Amino acid sequence: MASLSLGSLLMLGLLVLGGLLLQAQLAELRSGERQLRTLQAREAAEAGLAWARVQLNHPPLTVPGLCPAPGLRDHLLQIPVGTGPLLPQPLHPPPRAACRLDPEGPVCDCPPPASGQLPAVAGSSPGFSVRPQALAASAAAAGAMLLRIEGCSETRPSCLGGSGEEAGARAGLTVGFQARPLLLRLPRAALTAGGRVRLCAPGRLENPEPAAGGLLVHAGLALARPGAAGGLPPCPADLLVCVSPPCPGLLLQGLAGQPVWDTLIGPDAGLATQLASFEALSLHLFGLDVPRLRQAPGMVRLASSDATGLLPLRVSQGARRLWVEGPLTLNAPGDLGSATSPLLLVVEGAVHWQGGGRLFGLLVADSLNVAGGPAEAELQGAVLLRGDHEALGPLRVRYDSALLLRLRAQSSLLLPVAGSLRDF
Repeated sequence: MASLSLGSLLMLGLLVLGGLLLQAQLAELRSGERQLRTLQAREAAEAGLAWARVQLNHPPLTVPGLCPAPGLRDHLLQIPVGTGPLLPQPLHPPPRAACRLDPEGPVCDCPPPASGQLPAVAGSSPGFSVRPQALAASAAAAGAMLLRIEGCSETRPSCLGGSGEEAGARAGLTVGFQARPLLLRLPRAALTAGGRVRLCAPGRLENPEPAAGGLLVHAGLALARPGAAGGLPPCPADLLVCVSPPCPGLLLQGLAGQPVWDTLIGPDAGLATQLASFEALSLHLFGLDVPRLRQAPGMVRLASSDATGLLPLRVSQGARRLWVEGPLTLNAPGDLGSATSPLLLVVEGAVHWQGGGRLFGLLVADSLNVAGGPAEAELQGAVLLRGDHEALGPLRVRYDSALLLRLRAQSSLLLPVAGSLRDF
């Protein structure tokens, strides 16, 4: 009887010990699950920050993993059609963007704030939401923005700003962004070149703006001056600007009543130094060396061999900052850009413009050659060249300071402010 009682006690003790071990294992498992969900939420928040940094500076291309056009930048910011700075969208109701991080790839949505809809990305996978937070009016007016990014182990409606089932573990990040103009300086002449400028074909250079002094040509090297009769001699090989026969149809138009020689500046040794190389040009105009400018956020890079065909396609897809690695031939008959959505086109080589077509924005290149043909090539904005310019075909350049200011505002980079990241 005593042995039976002792055996029962031993059995009972083993059962209790087993239960305690099982309970400890279950607690450890639950703790591991919580840690896993917490880790998933933190990783989702960090993914959201990386995604936001890219999308705030990315052209609104419609590709997987991005907000549908017009993109996160337009979703969270008021993109100026005038000349004002980038400003956050009104916060009532707050605009939201969100992504669900599926194994096959991210699924993102940015519904218009006025719709009152949550991003349509709810699911069981981890995900994140992005929304702006209020800032002082003075900071917002200076181009600052504060983003709140919440990562969740499950992309439930509660993670997206709605109500309902709790979205597992959460992790939050708050980070400040500041607008930095990509274009630090803007040309004041319709055509600026560090080298020689030779115009000897029908065409027009126009600058009707008093603030720019009506400047048409700013050349770094020697610039021919009008003679006593008010015109320039014919166009020999060493002449830089020609405004008289045998250059029929060439119109140089500055301010009303302004003598033509007052619209031409050169030689300018300072300009020649500033544009002595493409590296010097990049530092002068953008404040960035060539490698950093080439890799600037949102800069769409095209190889020279593909650029002629791909440039119109990329522009039609929404690209507005483009870098061509080598010479470029322009022969598209339509428009590139528009007056309200101009382009920054940087060509690390010569531009050969064949036929017609119209470009809105700022063209930066090594040199520009306009081939002869019946159709007029037209650029509204400005041209800035490191080297020479020669027009043997019809070219019209109209200086437009409002368009250039709009380009500077729209091409501003949004960069994280050092020390602004908070993980609570």
